Amino acid sequence: MQPALLSHLTVDCDSIAKIEPSIAFECIVEGKKLMAKITHVEDNGEQFIYRISFSDGYAASFVAPVQGGKWQDKNLASPYAIAIADDLNAFCGFLPSRPPLCIRLKSEKESFNVWVVPFVFKADHYSVFYKGDYYFDIRRTGVWEASSVRTDAIINREIASIVCKNLEKRVMQPELF
Repeated sequence: MQPALLSHLTVDCDSIAKIEPSIAFECIVEGKKLMAKITHVEDNGEQFIYRISFSDGYAASFVAPVQGGKWQDKNLASPYAIAIADDLNAFCGFLPSRPPLCIRLKSEKESFNVWVVPFVFKADHYSVFYKGDYYFDIRRTGVWEASSVRTDAIINREIASIVCKNLEKRVMQPELF
């Protein structure tokens, strides 16, 4: 039997799942626009570990917290970890067979990724994350509805509308062959 600390530090190769197709998203590393791709995930029961490669050739494994929140010390983190810090919280617990959808929003002041994560056991039901946090759920019951599990949550209607339009276009429409 392994001591508790060693079990947290040990990678279980049998629990590593390849994500096909990989999940690609834009990020900014030290002012340079790059594409990041999540290619593998390990859920060891304590944390989620993601293998991510970047379009400049860098690749590493990143640990995301199961409970959300900030997961790294910026003083110790690589520029790559800092660049994706707001993105990884959205991934905790998604099923590789039902990957999240990334929508890149850009304005004159900022750009960021909005992550639309399918519920594991509910069809047409999604959680929406951006800027490193959960914001609201969206579901379709004939029409799209947005709600939040947080008390006194304010739902950004513009982002909710963009999410609904993207879901209609990218998920709800059947693929034509």
